[in-house]
Amino acid sequence: MKETQYWDDRYDKAVTTLVRETLTIMESVISQDSQRLAVRRLLRRTIYDITDRLKEDLTTTFEATAETETFAFPEGE
Repeated sequence: MKETQYWDDRYDKAVTTLVRETLTIMESVISQDSQRLAVRRLLRRTIYDITDRLKEDLTTTFEATAETETFAFPEGE
């Protein structure tokens, strides 16, 4: 459970960083405030929707196949 929360936190932080950097680049390209606000909303919503679906797919796929295996070191002579 702890590893899952750690992965979720890292994923969410990476997505937030991606959104912030994308919006920073977009704001430097679009000069009109009204257009900038509309594009900002659209980009933010689109990125979060895509990454949320990706997160669901990854979680569903890898939780079902994730098997833990314990390795037993051979005993020395």
